[in-house]
Amino acid sequence: MSEYQAYAIRLDWEAVKKNKTAIAKFIRKNKHVRKKSGAFYVGVTGIDPEERWLQHKGKLTNGKDTSSFLVREFGIRISPIWMSSRLVGYSSEDALHLERLVAKHLKRKGYAVYSDALPDIIRKTQRARPQPSSG
Repeated sequence: MSEYQAYAIRLDWEAVKKNKTAIAKFIRKNKHVRKKSGAFYVGVTGIDPEERWLQHKGKLTNGKDTSSFLVREFGIRISPIWMSSRLVGYSSEDALHLERLVAKHLKRKGYAVYSDALPDIIRKTQRARPQPSSG
């Protein structure tokens, strides 16, 4: 049976805020993003989280790029609190649930969080506008 672990990586928030591509990713997942005190990337992996960190940073490759742009460019370190708690799931559904739990916890603590498990926020400007009636 496969084992998945959730992990969180601390990002250089000041550098993220200066990069248009990076900050756009955070704006999609967080409200009031520029007021946040720091940033994390949250994911799950079927390998040791330290090994996954090295993959993200390009220090381990298996012939293909499996890294996240956010971690590769702005990752500072893997967060030790998530390493010690060993949040483990045994299916991809469990893994997604764990990732979502970690991401929501960090958001409640006041951090900007990027995770594929978090839904995009629909902004007022994105909501469908009523079409004028013809007639």
